[in-house]
Amino acid sequence: MKINKVVVLDLFGLFNHEIPFKGDRHITIIHGPNGFGKTKLLQMINFLFNLQWEELIKIPFKDFILEFDDDSQFSIHREIFNPKDIREKFNDYCMIFRYSEKKKSIKEYTY
Repeated sequence: MKINKVVVLDLFGLFNHEIPFKGDRHITIIHGPNGFGKTKLLQMINFLFNLQWEELIKIPFKDFILEFDDDSQFSIHREIFNPKDIREKFNDYCMIFRYSEKKKSIKEYTY
């Protein structure tokens, strides 16, 4: 399974990025001005695949989506939760993980 596309919405509350991965050439160049989130996007991918949820939740974004070559999709939705919730150790945010195959929701988990 290979990543076809990475999408991040509301990065820093400002930016929406959609980065297609060029699977046929095995090289994708990400470029843009300083401060637009290139490094954060790569860190988000790293934190996801290394299960570093505490680091990932610190990055301000709304949605983070990975689309794969088998038409499956993994997404993370980051949102503010009720301050009375016991998960306050994550700075009042929670993450909702979703995995789907061919646009059919399979699994959902809140962290």
